[in-house]
Amino acid sequence: MDTVDKASDDSYSITRKKLCYIINNETFHPSLNLSVRTGTQKDFAKLMILFKKLDFTVENHKNCTASQIISNLQTLSKSKELGEYSIFILIIMSHGDEGIIYGTDTFINLDKIINLFKGDKCKALIGRPKLFFIQACRGDRFDPGVAADGDKSNNIEKIPIEADVLIGYSTVPGFFSWRRSQDGSWYIQALCMEIEKHYKTQDIVHILLKVNHNVATSFLSNTGEYKSHGMLQIPSFLCMLRKKVWLTEDHE
Repeated sequence: MDTVDKASDDSYSITRKKLCYIINNETFHPSLNLSVRTGTQKDFAKLMILFKKLDFTVENHKNCTASQIISNLQTLSKSKELGEYSIFILIIMSHGDEGIIYGTDTFINLDKIINLFKGDKCKALIGRPKLFFIQACRGDRFDPGVAADGDKSNNIEKIPIEADVLIGYSTVPGFFSWRRSQDGSWYIQALCMEIEKHYKTQDIVHILLKVNHNVATSFLSNTGEYKSHGMLQIPSFLCMLRKKVWLTEDHE
């Protein structure tokens, strides 16, 4: 049986069901000394509305321990039912640092999560796009910005194990990721806005370029504190996709 979706030369097929799996951690064990992630429910509400509009099945998992996250995702990655989906999106919203994400009780290496869905571990999604969006800090550095003078502005026998993956990060390595208690995180709000505006006319990579621009130019921290006031942020993404990813069949 051929496990690779038949698609056009330049785009993945998304004719089957679509899955968006959300991990939303808001509160943490006192021993971690991590703040409550106020505003994350605003992010979740936006994501839920958006991906249901795009006909995704949306799964919500809130305040999960590290072991619950790994156990749930291991079970999912091995399930035969996952083969019914054309595209898999995993969104994690939590505290983090470079290379790690926090469950409510301890941290997990992010690679451990992503590796569960790569070609050698998750046979059901071979040849299908797997998108990961990580809303979390990757360090504690702040970005004050810098002056920018003048800137106005196939037949396939094998697929690489690392293929068909895109990882979107809210920030770059070493840097803080901003979130407003009343409005949600800069990244998730921009991600939802740009997908909503462009899903019919742009593939995901071009949408993420718009997200980068949105976050970089539309937000400024307002803490009133010398070290953290007036700071900027730039998201990033790592792309191992082989084709364009459209989030809906209804695109131009």
